[in-house]
Parts: sequence; C-alpha cells; structure tokens
Amino acid sequence: NLKLMRKRDIKGQLLLEVLIALTVLGLVATTVVKVSTRSLKGVRISGDRQMALSFAGQVLIDIDEVRTDDTALFFSGASGTEDCGPLGDNSEYQCEISYVFNSPPDSNSVSVMVEISWAEGDGMSNVTLDKVLTKTRL
Repeated sequence: NLKLMRKRDIKGQLLLEVLIALTVLGLVATTVVKVSTRSLKGVRISGDRQMALSFAGQVLIDIDEVRTDDTALFFSGASGTEDCGPLGDNSEYQCEISYVFNSPPDSNSVSVMVEISWAEGDGMSNVTLDKVLTKTRL
C-alpha cells in the first residue's frame, strides 16, 4: 500500500509540475507577444513620422523654388494659410502651409511653416517644419 501511495504522490506531483510549467510558459509567451506588438507599433509610428518629415521638407524646397523663380510675385503675397492637399500613396497625410510676411516697407522676409498631419490610432499626429525666406538668397 505504501508503494501505491508513493506512486500516486509522484504522479500527482508530476502533473502539478507540468501544469505549473505550462502556466509559466503561457505567461512568458504572452509577454513576448505584447512586447513584439508594442515594438512593431513603435516602428510603424516612427516610419509615419519620418515620411511626414520628408513630405514637409519637400514642400519647403518647392516653396523655395517658387520664391527663386519669381521673387517679386512671391513677396507680393499676404500672410495666411493654404491647404497643400493630401500627400502619400493613399493620401493619408494632410498638408497646410502658413505664411507670415513682414509688414511693409521692410517686407524682405517671410516665415513659412509647413504642417503635415495624419491619423494615428484614435487621434491625429503632426510634424511641423519652418523656414525664413528672404528676397535675396543668403
């Protein structure tokens, strides 16, 4: 009888050890999945931000080229904002340009700010680049 009780105790302990091991393994697997998911989300967010910065930089280059091509016309504008339309393969980025011209008679410079925004999760994210353009290239 004593041998039979020891075998049952050993089988019971083995079953308990297996259950504990499976529980620990499940917790570790869950943690790995959560960390991987957060990491992938961070990579996606970083990529979105980098793409938006690239779009904003290109818009500033385009504005600078317009200023260079016809300085008089460019500096005859007024302060305000302008929609520069959707950007990206799926038009997921929105673009807005703000101009702030110096008051006459010293209207030799304009501050240009480009804001790119996009949907991220339940909210919106954005990046902004700005530059001061002058009538004469520095």
